[in-house]
Amino acid sequence: EAIPLNYAGTTPTYNISTTGNVNTQGLTAIQVCGTTTCINTTDLARANALRYFLGGIIGSASRTVNLASIEQGYTFGPSIEPINYEVYSAYVSDQWRIRQDLTLNLGLRYELYTPIQLRPIYLEPSITDPNNIGASITNPTGVLQIVGGNAGKPGKLFNADKDNFAPSISFAYSPKLERGLFARLLSGNTVLRGGFRINYINDEYLKSPYTLTAGNRGLGAVTIAARDENGLTNVRSSLTPRAGFNPLPDFTVLPTVPQLPMTFAQFNANAGNVGQLFGVDPNLQLGRVYEWNVGIQREIGWGNILELRYVGNRSNDLIRTTDYNEIDIRNNGFLNDFIRAQGNLSATDAERTRLINACVAGGGTVTNCTNQVNTSLPRSAAFNAAVPGTVQLPVLNQLTSSAAVLRSTTYIPLLETGQAGAFAQNLIIQGLRGGVTFQQNPNLFISEIVTNAGRQNYNALQAEIRRRFRNGLSYQVNYTFQKTLTDIPDDSQNRQGELQDSSNPDLNYGRPDYDRTHTVNANMIYELPFGRGKRFLNQGGWVNLIFGGFQFSSIVNLSSGPPLAIIDPRGTSSIAFKSGRQSATSSLTHDEIKKLTGVFDTPNGRYFIDPKVLCATATAPNQPTLTCFDLNQALPAGYTLTSVRGASPIGTAPFPGQVFFFNNAGEVGNLPRNFLNGLPYLNWDAGLSKNIRFTESMRLQLRMEAFNVLNYQVPFFAADLNVNSTSFGRITSTYNTPRIIQFGARFDF
Repeated sequence: EAIPLNYAGTTPTYNISTTGNVNTQGLTAIQVCGTTTCINTTDLARANALRYFLGGIIGSASRTVNLASIEQGYTFGPSIEPINYEVYSAYVSDQWRIRQDLTLNLGLRYELYTPIQLRPIYLEPSITDPNNIGASITNPTGVLQIVGGNAGKPGKLFNADKDNFAPSISFAYSPKLERGLFARLLSGNTVLRGGFRINYINDEYLKSPYTLTAGNRGLGAVTIAARDENGLTNVRSSLTPRAGFNPLPDFTVLPTVPQLPMTFAQFNANAGNVGQLFGVDPNLQLGRVYEWNVGIQREIGWGNILELRYVGNRSNDLIRTTDYNEIDIRNNGFLNDFIRAQGNLSATDAERTRLINACVAGGGTVTNCTNQVNTSLPRSAAFNAAVPGTVQLPVLNQLTSSAAVLRSTTYIPLLETGQAGAFAQNLIIQGLRGGVTFQQNPNLFISEIVTNAGRQNYNALQAEIRRRFRNGLSYQVNYTFQKTLTDIPDDSQNRQGELQDSSNPDLNYGRPDYDRTHTVNANMIYELPFGRGKRFLNQGGWVNLIFGGFQFSSIVNLSSGPPLAIIDPRGTSSIAFKSGRQSATSSLTHDEIKKLTGVFDTPNGRYFIDPKVLCATATAPNQPTLTCFDLNQALPAGYTLTSVRGASPIGTAPFPGQVFFFNNAGEVGNLPRNFLNGLPYLNWDAGLSKNIRFTESMRLQLRMEAFNVLNYQVPFFAADLNVNSTSFGRITSTYNTPRIIQFGARFDF
């Protein structure tokens, strides 16, 4: 049981007043120094702020209240949330030695995690059929209810998962071959091992369902404002009694519990048309993972053991969120009409240019001619019979205020940049969708339902050589070559990982952020061969005291860099919320792009992408702008680097050597997700110790330890692989783990 106490905001917050409060008028310049010009505006503002502060004048106050229960309503106390669930496990195993060289291990484990039980003070969508969640979420007349309604008990997040049987089987085989091709390789000190098991993992079993359910708007913590005797939130109070000012305001009016159940329409309206609905599959289960391995282990002499293994696992029901009310821009004809509208805008701009040029040729000024054309033919993406090349827009004409939308300075830039998904998103938020059906349920913006929808596939080759401590030396070195593929790209606790496009689920399937292609770990302990009982200087006395008892230890970690992707996170194909990892487009193959990565030090900064495929811009006062200059050359005196791009701005021609491009409307890029590796990680820790033994039971140990011996710094990349960035490809900061050396002493007795 966990009982978090949240006192956040329950203590009243009183705010020093400002001149914006009509109840606490500020001093004027005349009141301060006699004339309207005797003090400047900045100093007058400072004087008023100091006056309010020194006088303790309060202009507003706020306080957070929490829902105690549906029956009791809101109170001024803290949020107290008991979270209850229990775990029961049972395991039975048997080892069967079939014969002297073959052993079989059999096991069966049972896992029972009881459902998470909360206080019934949160909202959840009512799901009438757990086997068809989408039908309830996409129902425009659907409602939110007190949590527990779907599972049949107040506060219960989901039903118990009772079928978690996890069998396991493994074997160990030590062949005794006396002749034949494999006798020399396999006989003797060789063991073949393998196994298979089903495992149930509780990753985010608590965190994801609880946190997301608590995120539904409508109940929970509410911040209220203090009000004066007239019910106004701009008060006139003082921290200490003062003539003409009220005492500190009180908080007497508590919010009321909303009417329940709450309709989706009301929920969405409360959220300003961006209702983000959270929920949990009533039949949510523990993630089931199938794991297997096979390997060979052989003693190769001198106390060394070599082991090679293949390890794999897969799962198709990990926890992540699913959007059942996805915004559709394809099947409703919107995307095709969006592209036609882009053509209309280009045709209109061409006609506007023709009219302005004709006007100027007739003797008008550019300014006057532009103003005339702005009046007679404003920029628009709508069909205009008088403009050659424009066409009808049967879908976009169904929008509310269609003509205004198609000439709006909010929507025209989205047309120009091909952001069809973002265009649709704005229409929905602003209530302008009209007769265009973007979603099955227009009363919700996004649904994030925790389900068993996540996929993962892991395959690895593992090699290890180790030596048990012998003759003053032991070591272990292991190497892993692996690849993980999943549609849960990070290890965030909430598991908010909806597919960008549910009709193309493989779009999200790729390497996660934590994948490392190559990993090497090594450690060793080595007793220096000097002093009593050692190979050199094998004597006692002062010789052993000075040269004996030294031990060297070392730990080395080396791995590939983190996965990286070249992205275009604009809403070209879906809404911006789901486009954060959308790939960019390139004219090169994946291998050709990989050859362009590394560390490129130039006079103008350090880059991860080869500067020869970047376009840099530099400016200087009263000097011509330098465009796409060679980053490997120092800038002329007075110039400052202002931008580095991987793709020319939309609407301009590609620069020479450009290989990365923005996506067009409806496109999702042609590059895989996370197909690049960042710079490798290397860390070496080492220690040197000296043992001085006085008696059999008394010893002094002196130690010197160094962490990050090489003082190696690993650059990392922020957002520099976003083709929309003006610092594309640039390494802007460094993961700084400084070298640390420490000394210590320990006396054992």
